[in-house]
Amino acid sequence: MDTVPYVVQVGDYLRQLAGRFGFDADTVWALPENAGLRRQGRTPDMLNPGDVLMIPEPPQKRWLPITTGATNRFTASPIMAGVKVCLCSTKGKPLAGEPYVVIGADLPPGNLDDGGHFIASVPTWHRSLVVHLTKRNEQYTIQIGALDPPATRSGMLARLIQLGCFPHQDGADVTVEDHLQAGIVRFQLRYSMTITGKMDVAIINKVTEVFGL
Repeated sequence: MDTVPYVVQVGDYLRQLAGRFGFDADTVWALPENAGLRRQGRTPDMLNPGDVLMIPEPPQKRWLPITTGATNRFTASPIMAGVKVCLCSTKGKPLAGEPYVVIGADLPPGNLDDGGHFIASVPTWHRSLVVHLTKRNEQYTIQIGALDPPATRSGMLARLIQLGCFPHQDGADVTVEDHLQAGIVRFQLRYSMTITGKMDVAIINKVTEVFGL
């Protein structure tokens, strides 16, 4: 299989790229050329912007026959992606059982599960959707495929925010590193870990376990 490099962009994940470029996601992920990404802990659902993924050369376009002066019907099956997000209050408590409607996707209304999770399956062309909690009159925008791996600073900070460990510090002198350190300390306190404030293997593994990704 002849391959070409593709530089991963924000919001890219393997199933979405497979639908866009017309390849089999499992086959491409198993390629020896992508072994480096697997060793870095990347997964098909979680790539990092800037990663170089080797994908098959785009196939030549195939033109479908049409009949002039008649109605031509074509059917295509979209590639679907699973979405699972835990919605929490500002204190980190899951919003269990809250009724919702979805804006931006053809999905039925429903209720968050007992863990506060919104769970759905959507076509991979969706980059985002909005979950509106009807009783609370609150809206949450879900960016599909935008969560970075947990071993990256952006991925760790995003998980800490969703777990309710964001320190809410303000000020011109407060940096991303300050937010990250304070969030890690809050998480370590919550789960009775040794307080280090450092992003090490122990905190990456524990946050991944608690967050689920």
